[in-house]
This record gives sequence, structure tokens and C-alpha cells, in this order.
Amino acid sequence: QALSDLAVVDYATPGSEELPEKIASYLPQARILVLRNHGVTAVGEDMEEAYLRLEACEHYSRICFLANLAGKPRYLSSSEQDKLRDLL
Repeated sequence: QALSDLAVVDYATPGSEELPEKIASYLPQARILVLRNHGVTAVGEDMEEAYLRLEACEHYSRICFLANLAGKPRYLSSSEQDKLRDLL
């Protein structure tokens, strides 16, 4: 699962009309939503697809966290990322 469809949604009070409005502004482009001060949610064609997106997000987050603990990570440039995508 790719994380290119991830969006960070600004905070809104739980239960307010503002929160679903903010979420809706990112859909359908974003399929993984990091809700500031709330958590992460995902959408999919079915529950399994949404779950797999969340799993991918958690896995990537863990890698980033551990890489930062080990030192300053070197992120791949756009061209390096493109080369890797071409291999898939």
C-alpha cells in the first residue's frame, strides 16, 4: 500500500460539525487521514483495504521513528524514488 494518498487534517473539536467538514475536504483524494490530536483513520473499498492502509501507515511510521533514533535519515530524492517505482 502506497502512502502517497495520505493527508494531515487540522484539529477540530470531536463531535463538532467542523471535524467532518475538514475530513471531507480531503476525500476522495486522500485515503489515509492523520487527524491532529485524534489519531489515524483510513478509507477503502472495504474494511480489509482500509485496514491494510492503516497497517502500511503504521509500518512506515515505525521505520521513520527508528531511523530518527539511529541518526538523521537521508531521504531519497524524487528521481531516486521514481527509479525505485520503475522497478516495481
